[in-house]
Amino acid sequence: SAEAFIDLYNLELVQFDNNLLKIGYQAFANAHNLKKVVWGENIKEINCFQGSGLIDITLPESIEDIGSSFQGCKELQNIVLNNNITVLNEMLFYDDYSLKTLDVSPNLSVIEDNVFVNCKSLYKIKIIGDDNSSLDDCHSLAEIGSQAFYGTKAFTVNLAIPNLKILGEQAFRLSGITGWVSSNTLGYIGELCFAYCNNMETGTGETEIFKKKESDAMPMIF
Repeated sequence: SAEAFIDLYNLELVQFDNNLLKIGYQAFANAHNLKKVVWGENIKEINCFQGSGLIDITLPESIEDIGSSFQGCKELQNIVLNNNITVLNEMLFYDDYSLKTLDVSPNLSVIEDNVFVNCKSLYKIKIIGDDNSSLDDCHSLAEIGSQAFYGTKAFTVNLAIPNLKILGEQAFRLSGITGWVSSNTLGYIGELCFAYCNNMETGTGETEIFKKKESDAMPMIF
């Protein structure tokens, strides 16, 4: 249930039964000393570790929805999702200052609003099982929401996501992004999308988005 074990500051380990299907909202929130999770075999949905002390975690393939489970996990450094999670929900890693790497499904389709806000240590997003891959290899990724990568100063990448359709307002504001190559599917770039990206050196694109009025989209100036 929601907040079932909230504020158990000294909790270090949780182990879930194989019959458990769902873990409620903030069930283990603020468990600052929590470092290890032993998963049950049939868990489908979680939304439970906000503000916990987890450092490294790998999700089992059974989980399909993770809500905003890892929001405010300031010690979290590395996380491996699974092949069933194709949407990164709003606020999922908000204020995870120490997050460095994230492994995602090759079928990732949406990064919602505010997912990586202030993840200032994040430098690598790659496909599960492929250390040489990058976010560009998520060929199903169609939408990056508003402020999704706001303040990700270590994310010094040159992106060329092939089938992207929507870039939300301030999606990469204050990030470390160094360059952007637009896909021919891109239909919208929100205001201030690349504002204050001081490492930005290149930006290219041939879609109609670059011909829209300033009132419709951010002016593309490089």
